Amino acid sequence: MNFFNFVSLFLVLRVTSFRINVSPHHRLQRHNNRFTRSYHSFTPDPPTPSPPPHSPSPPPLLRLTTTISTSTPSNPIVQAAIVVFFYSFHMIYLSQTLLPFPFMLIPNDSGLFTSISLDSLAGAFSTFLFLYLQKHNKIPSIRKPTYTPPFRPPKHHVLKSSNVAIALLTVYFASGFWSSFFDDLLYLLCSFTGPISLPMHRSLQVLLAHLMWVITGVKILGLNLTPFFSEDSNWYKSSVKKNWAWWVVGGYYVSSWVFNLSDLLNLWLLPQHLFEQGEGVVSQLISPENNDRVASAVGFLAPCVSAPWWEEVLYRGFMLPVLATSMRMGLWSSVLWSGLIFSAHHMSTTSFIPLAVLGWGWAILYLKSGNLLVTMLIHCLWNSRVFLGSWLGL
Repeated sequence: MNFFNFVSLFLVLRVTSFRINVSPHHRLQRHNNRFTRSYHSFTPDPPTPSPPPHSPSPPPLLRLTTTISTSTPSNPIVQAAIVVFFYSFHMIYLSQTLLPFPFMLIPNDSGLFTSISLDSLAGAFSTFLFLYLQKHNKIPSIRKPTYTPPFRPPKHHVLKSSNVAIALLTVYFASGFWSSFFDDLLYLLCSFTGPISLPMHRSLQVLLAHLMWVITGVKILGLNLTPFFSEDSNWYKSSVKKNWAWWVVGGYYVSSWVFNLSDLLNLWLLPQHLFEQGEGVVSQLISPENNDRVASAVGFLAPCVSAPWWEEVLYRGFMLPVLATSMRMGLWSSVLWSGLIFSAHHMSTTSFIPLAVLGWGWAILYLKSGNLLVTMLIHCLWNSRVFLGSWLGL
């Protein structure tokens, strides 16, 4: 046997002995390993998770309003320019342009329902826009239980709030005394400084008497409800640093529309002879004798500067929180009663309904915007339009 045959025989015997010595358990294990590798090689890959569904894009009108609101600078000068532009456009064009109807909508002898002004259409669209943004949660809804009002005054006793209200009411009626006092004082001063015109005398008398009413009222609120006028006051919120321009523009447009509707209702409900009474003091301030522009400018200050600020502080900053918290009337009842008191304060039968509607609207605007500056500016623009319209011949 040569060497090659010997090596071949050794290898055959070695392999044979290895296969003989393999136990059945090892054979089963190797079989299972082969089966497992084969099974995993044919198992399909787990499905890849599908991407999350895309949220639907907002409607075009919502995108437009959101873009305009977010792109408006918070600079007070820029916001004031926006307000002045839309206010001028409303006064010069929208309120002076009528769209005639092809026929009288409701037959009447007063010539009503024959046309509609563009300011009413603009106000109706602004109202729709407010409701649309509220539906999409861009404007807070007062009816939701999660709503938080912009005031949280300390829990004073009802008697203390009532005493402050009575004191303010007393000072208001005492302003008639101040009017007579300044009337006599101005005549006395004229004996030293020389005569002044009757329109200027009237304007100064109204301004000084109103300032006394405002100063005394501010002292009553500041001394009894501390802190009332501080920046961290919980009675009301007012800030010039917020975005308030579009609130003022939209609120003014809506105010014009609801006033037109309520004034139309006023004409239907009240007898005609009530509207034929003589002109009041405000009319004399607007159109003074001899067309005295300086006297009219002085007369502008009380109804268009000091009165809007003070009345908003009084009725929306003080009366509304007192009725809602101390009196526990709830927000809607507080809005109702504060508007009625605001209208009664002006003591005008022919203007009671329109002024009450304005009081309700401005209270709602304050609750939604959370900024008393909004209604202060709307009130100022509202009172100014009669003066500016007279000066511009509109």
